Amino acid sequence: MRYLVVLMALAVLGFSGAALAEPISRASDSAPVNLTVACWVDLYFENGENADFYLEVEALDGGADDVEDFIASHNCPAVVTGLLTPPPGAPGTWSWRFIGDGQQLNLPGAGVGEGHVKVSVRDITINDPAGIYPGGQMEIFIACVD
Repeated sequence: MRYLVVLMALAVLGFSGAALAEPISRASDSAPVNLTVACWVDLYFENGENADFYLEVEALDGGADDVEDFIASHNCPAVVTGLLTPPPGAPGTWSWRFIGDGQQLNLPGAGVGEGHVKVSVRDITINDPAGIYPGGQMEIFIACVD
């Protein structure tokens, strides 16, 4: 019993300091908040699936051109370029360009814009066989430069 009284006395003395301490009624902490937005680009011909470069060379003309419009969207500085594959077996000298910008279109900052691609064929002569030459392709590409 004596031990019990001594233990109770020690417990009262030990816990009395905790009972007299100030209560903690609030606390706080902080952490940084960061955001990363990935580069995002989009590019498509305005006519969608109906986009078509149709070049028709009339007698004595020697060549033809056609233009298709496209929309470029980007949230970073971007570059647009292209690749022309003439129809297999097609005569003439083939070329393409962005109207006003050559074969590379530089897009600063972020935004949405319209561009125009021109496909041309030249040097068609009387010696070139008449006919329809399908199977060519005009591809345009966009990429962030960051």
